[in-house]
Amino acid sequence: MLDPAAARRGPIPDGKPSWVQCGPYEAVAIAREGNTITATLDVPADASLGMLLDCHLEFEAGRRTRAVKKNDVLRIVE
Repeated sequence: MLDPAAARRGPIPDGKPSWVQCGPYEAVAIAREGNTITATLDVPADASLGMLLDCHLEFEAGRRTRAVKKNDVLRIVE
């Protein structure tokens, strides 16, 4: 869930991100409703378990791309 009050470099852009990646896994589907972003990741069966992964989101904002990053947001478990 996005917290606009926690944004340090200006407001979080409207619309869904154009790209989402958590650790080495890139989203195959992305949706947004309000401040909630849902990303479907294709995680292979032999993925490393237990490690915390960072999440990167990119928003297209006119000619610019706005990146938002959050550390340690996803852990792959069985």
